[in-house]
Amino acid sequence: MLIRLHCGAKVKEKIGDVDSEINSTIGVRQGSCEGPVRFLFIMQAAMGTLDWPEGVSKPEFMTREYGKTTGERSSRVRDAHCFELWTSLFADDCVLLFQSRDDLIRGSNRIFAHLRKSGLCKHVGRGDTASKTEAMYFPPPRTAYEAADTSRFYVDGTGFIDFCEKFKYLSSILHYSLTSNADVDKRIASATAVFGALKNIFNSKYLSEELKGEVYKALVLPTLLYGCEAWSLREDLFKRLRSFHNQCARSMCRVNLHHTFRHHITTSSLFRHLNLLGIDSYYHNRLLRWAGHVALSRRTM
Repeated sequence: MLIRLHCGAKVKEKIGDVDSEINSTIGVRQGSCEGPVRFLFIMQAAMGTLDWPEGVSKPEFMTREYGKTTGERSSRVRDAHCFELWTSLFADDCVLLFQSRDDLIRGSNRIFAHLRKSGLCKHVGRGDTASKTEAMYFPPPRTAYEAADTSRFYVDGTGFIDFCEKFKYLSSILHYSLTSNADVDKRIASATAVFGALKNIFNSKYLSEELKGEVYKALVLPTLLYGCEAWSLREDLFKRLRSFHNQCARSMCRVNLHHTFRHHITTSSLFRHLNLLGIDSYYHNRLLRWAGHVALSRRTM
């Protein structure tokens, strides 16, 4: 099946007014749907045939039938079921979980050698070239991050992998603390940049406030709430999002804090002029939409 996906593939090129075709015998076709599918088949096969290193235990998690995940021992939690989760594949990326630094080093060397048998290359650093593969340490509760050994470790003799405190993936920030602080900071900074780039529109006195609200919903809000489905927000983070949202509303209505206090202008009245809702509504709507996608995908499996 993999051969048929690429058998007879041709590359078309046009130089001036002359069209030509070249037979494609290596690689994948850029932009084609077959490329990611082919990679997923190979990556899944490689992970499925991996001979797990002896003496390295796979991470275990527990869940209840109604969906609550717990870190406690299964013997202490009623109706808890234990399951292994040591790898997670998404598109052309792979996450591997280990329970200790020694397990990480042994497992990384085994996986590096195994992937090479399948024609896959795990990108590690060599010489002055940094590694695209990175490791991250998640400290247990009430344990300082600095207490652990997060120094560079070596793979395949001369290759190395460094530890990072935060990892950027698909424009989202994963922090070793497993909090959403870093990601929220990044999203607010990005949304601020977008809002500032459109200041000529939002500060214009010739455009209607409703039109400004539509532009804000189309360009600024998606930037602010990108990836929010994976956030775990505390009240202080909610306050930061509300503060940004309310400040943007005042700016689009050309109202400052002095006007607000002197004339008793409420934020809800500004939202009505802009045809906007509170940031909580947009956040929870995105969560519900994401939950609907998950429920639909489970029904179709």
